[in-house]
Amino acid sequence: MSIKRLPNDLGFYLPGTLPGSAQVSEEDGQERGTDMSSAVYVLVQGRRCGIVDTGMGIGVFRTLTQALHRLRVFPEWVLLTHDHYDHVANAGWFRDEMGVPIHCHEGDLPLIEQPLRVFDEDYMLRTHGVSLRQSFLEMNRSEDYYQEYIDRVLRDRFYPVRIDATSEDGDILEVGDLEVEILHTPGHSPGSLSVYIPRFGTLLAGDTPLWYGPGRPSPLGDFRAWVDSMERLLLLDTEFIGWGHSAPTLGRSRCRRFMNNTLRRAREIEDAIVEEIHHDPQTVDELAELIYGDNVRVLDEQREIGEDSVHSLLGGLRREGRAATVVGGDGVIRWCSGDDCEPLEG
Repeated sequence: MSIKRLPNDLGFYLPGTLPGSAQVSEEDGQERGTDMSSAVYVLVQGRRCGIVDTGMGIGVFRTLTQALHRLRVFPEWVLLTHDHYDHVANAGWFRDEMGVPIHCHEGDLPLIEQPLRVFDEDYMLRTHGVSLRQSFLEMNRSEDYYQEYIDRVLRDRFYPVRIDATSEDGDILEVGDLEVEILHTPGHSPGSLSVYIPRFGTLLAGDTPLWYGPGRPSPLGDFRAWVDSMERLLLLDTEFIGWGHSAPTLGRSRCRRFMNNTLRRAREIEDAIVEEIHHDPQTVDELAELIYGDNVRVLDEQREIGEDSVHSLLGGLRREGRAATVVGGDGVIRWCSGDDCEPLEG
């Protein structure tokens, strides 16, 4: 785990890791930590700093606090870009051990403070329009799978964090004389935030660009909102983009090219899915194999993430009246064009 410097003497960051096989660390009697963690960005001005995301695991937390002590800087705030556990897991330690106030967007606050609400079907239907159980069933994941998922969350992904303040679109957080602009960029989650520093063309986007995979929007992502957010970020003058789980993008032309390519690829995926379900009803896993067939890592280690992304896009098409589900005589749920859906025979 190595600290890297941010350009323009803005501070440092700890790179994130992509989701993989998680190993729970039990150091100090805590079941906190896996080999998956978001990047953590530390904006330093003099003896003060602001922290964007907190990562996951005792090793990440210790690396960060040792760096802060070595530099003799103290955090004035922590901003969480969204509610996913690999970004928020260490926030409680920053709050409890260092007294640092924790900020997030109000759209993600409920699931940060009470992450088990994701299993409350009434709450999720009311706030997200779909429950996690419904999403899993629509991906033909069994009830046993759903229960195993709950157990896994309770075991190593359950990190309730008390939020001290909410940050909204257009808000400014300060570190010394450095002004940090907060942008609401939903899609990956309802309350996803990005951080922009116009003075240095620096954008810290969390997981905003990781919609179509192998990023994880969870089955509750919103593709249309994500497209709007990406188009907005494209308008920014950026020379450095820091992501949640991949190497930063450097240089104005590279930043713009990356964003354009990401949007183009996502639209190609949407077009391919619309065409497929118009011709023949398809399961989520069949569509995921069609989309990610050339990406072995998604199909093997991260196949579930690819299926989640496909399901999220299908959910958006359903809200627009362009897709629907049908259940065949074999009990398998398939997706089809909203205009052409007919009951399937097994």
